[in-house]
Amino acid sequence: MSKKIIYFFLTIFFTINLHSVIIDGELSEPEWQKAKSFTDFLTIFPDTLDSPKYKTEAKYFADEKGIYFAFINYQPKEKQTFQKHPRDSFYANADRNYVIIDFNNNANVGYEFTVTLGDSIRDAIFVDENDFSDQWDAIWYAKTKSYDEYWISEFLIPWDVAPMINVEGPYRDISVSLARWAFSENEVYNSPGLSFYKSPFLSKFKKLQIKNLNTQKTRIDFFPYASFTNNFIQDNRQVNVGGEIFWDINQNSKLDFTFNPDFGQVESDDVIVNFSAIETYYPDKRPFFTENQTLFDVTGWNLRFINTRRIGAIPDKCSDTNRSHLGECKDSLIDTTDINFALRYTQRDESNEFGVFSAFEDDSIFSEGRDFLAFRYRSTRDFLNTKIGYLLTSVDRPSIDRTAETHTLDYDFKPSNSSRVYGWVSQVNTEELGDKKTGYGFRALVTNRFSDKLFALLVLNYLDENFNINDMGYVEQYGSSFIGSFLQYSKPNNDETSIISQQNYSLRMGYNRSYQGYGGGVGATLEYELSFKDSSRLEISCDCTLFRGKDYVETRNYVNSPYLESLGNQELVIEYSTPRTNMFQHRFKLGYETSGYETADSNGDLRSEGHTVGYGVLMKLSENLKIFLSPIEYQTQSNWSVWRTDNLFGYYDKEMISSGLSVDWFIGNRQEIRLKGKIYGIKANEARAYRANSFGYLNLSSDSLDSFELSETAFQVRYKYQFAPLSDLYVVYTRGGKYNFGRENSFEKIYSGAWSNQNLDKFIIKLRYKL
Repeated sequence: MSKKIIYFFLTIFFTINLHSVIIDGELSEPEWQKAKSFTDFLTIFPDTLDSPKYKTEAKYFADEKGIYFAFINYQPKEKQTFQKHPRDSFYANADRNYVIIDFNNNANVGYEFTVTLGDSIRDAIFVDENDFSDQWDAIWYAKTKSYDEYWISEFLIPWDVAPMINVEGPYRDISVSLARWAFSENEVYNSPGLSFYKSPFLSKFKKLQIKNLNTQKTRIDFFPYASFTNNFIQDNRQVNVGGEIFWDINQNSKLDFTFNPDFGQVESDDVIVNFSAIETYYPDKRPFFTENQTLFDVTGWNLRFINTRRIGAIPDKCSDTNRSHLGECKDSLIDTTDINFALRYTQRDESNEFGVFSAFEDDSIFSEGRDFLAFRYRSTRDFLNTKIGYLLTSVDRPSIDRTAETHTLDYDFKPSNSSRVYGWVSQVNTEELGDKKTGYGFRALVTNRFSDKLFALLVLNYLDENFNINDMGYVEQYGSSFIGSFLQYSKPNNDETSIISQQNYSLRMGYNRSYQGYGGGVGATLEYELSFKDSSRLEISCDCTLFRGKDYVETRNYVNSPYLESLGNQELVIEYSTPRTNMFQHRFKLGYETSGYETADSNGDLRSEGHTVGYGVLMKLSENLKIFLSPIEYQTQSNWSVWRTDNLFGYYDKEMISSGLSVDWFIGNRQEIRLKGKIYGIKANEARAYRANSFGYLNLSSDSLDSFELSETAFQVRYKYQFAPLSDLYVVYTRGGKYNFGRENSFEKIYSGAWSNQNLDKFIIKLRYKL
């Protein structure tokens, strides 16, 4: 009797496994023999739309677990290229397959799933036709395997990987774009012949019909975390415990919640040198704020109505964005705020979507926590493929007695398959210490693709002087209007004997004007890209002022000197990189720039001239080890202008040198060691003081200014162990430094000064695990 029971369970076990698809890159299961397939790939780089050199066969089917895709990439083994890379790397020096899916077949969101020959993956999202973001991660599976005459990639994309509209009936329609990068040939193939560099993109996907087996009714994913941080500068140690819950209530509704979240970075920000009046934007890398956030993304040129980096940022009374807010923590090292909890709820059906997003900060010893709220609604209609949406954001900042609220209506019409009209109108209401302000803005764009090779865009942008959305969002500059155009033309080479693969041309032109009526001049940027068949590349860009105007940005709205009379700007940059297929890929850069401002002396001006030279090398030492070394980028500039205060500007003769290093080393399929470092040093000599008058001219001033030297460094080494998808252990050491000198030193001493004068020195262990 016991033997019969054993045979019974063995029979069940083998029956289950017989009908279970194993993601192994072999396609040996009977489901793959019955799967639908197609081979209608076209060459999109170079942009010939010809039949590819190598045949590609794509297969797909669906079962209760999800949607399966497979690629059979015909190519001799000696032409196949393996390379591992960090998750979400945009570039990979290896063969690749891409699956981009619009699950709801409405061109709102496309989800990318990409695997490299070597089993490294990338996932990303596309919105607004071809607006790309890789700050999205999901749990899915892919595996590749190499054979003598071809290589195979196999994907399983679970039903719960993204929100999907509930569909009645046995089948559902999805839209896809499938692509293959044949690395050794420097060619990209796509079905149905689309490039995500070109708009429209999402709305032109290939339509597929699959079995509607999405029976997932409810699902809860819990990601608890624990972290230990040793702050060497503050000489303290901290243990944090918290978690994130992602609840798929049903096929149409989703609730995400995080409590006591650990928003410490395990990836450091890049070092960016910025002496201008414009704030540097840094993208968010925190998991909760990058998942399921696309519904709330309403953007413009260097503008985002929701910038989640504001949440958990430096306390208001420690911020240096407004001197009246500095408060008692001016010299404190506190640069973040704890967050009690945050939540996000989204719901969608075939025609409508809405969501609520909120986050609540904890109080600190210096400031009360801020409260953030957003509400979003979007409707899709068949008429002109219309999308209409509304976004509300609200922020309460009690420490500085300030509230801010935005109301934004966004629209997107597609009169034809090649044209698009889209943009938004918005109102901003702020109140601080009883002072109420209302601002208005709008953005309108018209695009048309005249052919596969020619694309044009016209834009009109207006933001008045009170359009300050920086409480919860990010705007590079407001108090101005802009009208501009963009032309893009690609010219593939069909001559098989030529060394040229493709040439790309683009031209941007624009005119800007301040709200006071000061014209900023007319500028143009011409870019030329020459791609060779051996995968080397030459890029030339020229940023030029056609008609000079007034610079009303650098004066920081100073009442008595609202602008500077500009001499115009001309900048030429030439970059060349050797073939990507080489073990050592060299990159060279040359630049020349001239700009400046007029002086009250009619016989002279403050024209600046700058020269730049740079070199870097990418070393692919094995399929598991890659090193990029940028030993030098050297820049000199005469009459370098730096705003000091009010209408006072310092002028210097500048020398600047920067260096960088990154290492990616993969130990098997689960372990990864990354090292990233960047350092720069500046010498600003021969200090001269000038003050701007009310007519925009600079006059030599008797103000005392000193020469200075400045250096900054950022360094991080990170070990990662992956237990399962999105379940990782991190061990991270991060160090940063910044130092000002008042005397002349060698660059060697300037570099060492930044390294030895730390403003960041942390050791972090973090475990995030899916239960």
